[in-house]
Amino acid sequence: MEFLKTFKLNKNTKKSSLIVSKLQEIWENLGFSVQQKISLLVKYTSSTEESQRLNEALNFWELTFEIVSRYNDSYQNLKDFIRFEAPTSHYAKSTCEMLKQQVESCEENVKQIAENLLATFGDELIIKKKTVQQIIPGRHKKMMDMISPYCGN
Repeated sequence: MEFLKTFKLNKNTKKSSLIVSKLQEIWENLGFSVQQKISLLVKYTSSTEESQRLNEALNFWELTFEIVSRYNDSYQNLKDFIRFEAPTSHYAKSTCEMLKQQVESCEENVKQIAENLLATFGDELIIKKKTVQQIIPGRHKKMMDMISPYCGN
C-alpha cells in the first residue's frame, strides 16, 4: 500500500491519460456504445506505435466532434422550424430550402471527415451508436419527408 502512495505518473503517462479521458468524452458525446469505446481504447493503448499517435488522434477526433455537432445542430434547427414555425411562416419555402441546404452541406462534411478518419486512423465514425452510412441516409429521408409540405421536394 505504501508503494502505491509513493507511485507517481511520469509526464508522458499523465499526458496520455488526459488524452484518453478527452477521447472517451468525445466518443461518449458522439453516442458510441460501451463496446465501441472499449474497442478504440484497446486499439490506442495496446501498442507503442498507436499510443504515440494519441495526440494526433485527439486533434482529429475533436475536429470530427465539431463537424458532427454542426450537423446535429443544423438538423435540429430544421426539425424545430418545421415543427414550430413553418405552419405559420410567410417564408416557409425559402427558409426551408435554406435550412435543407445547410443540413446537406453538413452531411457532406460528416461523410468527408468519416472517410478521412477511416483512412488516417482506421477508425469508424459512430453517431448515436450507428455508422455514418446508416444514420445520414435515414435522417436525410426523414428530412425530405418533413419538408415536403413546405418545400415541395
